[in-house]
Amino acid sequence: MVVVTTALSLGLVVYAGALADSSQRALAAKSSVATPADVVVPLVRRTVEEGALPAGATIVGYETDLDVLPGGSTADLLAVRPDQLPGIVRWDDALADEPLDQLLAALADGDGGGRVPVVAAGPVPEEAAVGRELEVALGRYYAVPVVVVARAEAFPGQRSRLPLLVADWDRLSAALEVAGRETADVLDRQVWAAGEATPLLEALDAALYGVDETGVDTGGAFALRPEVRALSWSLGYLRAVALGAGALGLIALAMHAAAQQRRRTVAALLLSRMGMSRRAADAAGGAETGVLAALATVVAVAVALPASALVLPLLDPVPAVLPGPSLQVPWGSIGLVAAGALLATGAAALLGSRAAGRTSGGQVMRDAG
Repeated sequence: MVVVTTALSLGLVVYAGALADSSQRALAAKSSVATPADVVVPLVRRTVEEGALPAGATIVGYETDLDVLPGGSTADLLAVRPDQLPGIVRWDDALADEPLDQLLAALADGDGGGRVPVVAAGPVPEEAAVGRELEVALGRYYAVPVVVVARAEAFPGQRSRLPLLVADWDRLSAALEVAGRETADVLDRQVWAAGEATPLLEALDAALYGVDETGVDTGGAFALRPEVRALSWSLGYLRAVALGAGALGLIALAMHAAAQQRRRTVAALLLSRMGMSRRAADAAGGAETGVLAALATVVAVAVALPASALVLPLLDPVPAVLPGPSLQVPWGSIGLVAAGALLATGAAALLGSRAAGRTSGGQVMRDAG
């Protein structure tokens, strides 16, 4: 019973830690997908010759719901300038197994064999696996031949749960020129920039860019969404309650061990008369408590991690934004539980030793009689 109750309290600490750590990692990745740069500014269709962009800014192109052959699937298309993204895009390592530099290098320098290299992000079907050659319909009468050179769980700027094909703007433009089209006229455009919104908007206005100010987004906007804040507060409260429950469980374990020591005073006295030292007796009592604490810790971790894995998919506050949450082992919480178990073991041994030292042999025999 002692092991079960202690394991429940410690398991709550691990459970809360797993949910909090996993959700925080997922929200950080979602934030970089929902808002790919410090400032995101949608542009209207070009009507006049535009000037140069300010430093620390890049233009990307986006098109949604494109037919992809073979397979008849639907995907979005994002055109970027790989040499300009570093230092601007808000990348999170959870978005892909490969670092951003390698993905961008594959877009800019990859050998497409006459096709446009693309990175496939999101829930990509088997037809769009790495190495597959595809045709992306950009309009009713023309299509762009592409080849998938890398995969990612999601990519900054991805607007939906549809697969996203990320291409190099220049290489895509070269392919569109064959059909007599220009990328800036085919795709919706956005400016991604590092820094503050106000100076960027002023610079874009001076360069004659048509800006849709109603769609301007900033890097901190995602964290301020009500559903995101509600989840963060709820998990913070759960973590605080779990820490309190864990502390109470360990205190109860230490007090139980001390009570057991008082019940064993007769046996301890007899063993001391047979030559067993006080240190050996204290070590035996501490070892008993340590075994109980270790068993409770193992049970807590073994139960809490699968339980949190089952609950975690239900805690996605923004399911429309990729990637979904994945379980992160809460090593910090596990370490805290292990440290608490060691502390409880030491405290129990100290309390037991003091209780044994305050009890005389005559008193023990009188109580026993």
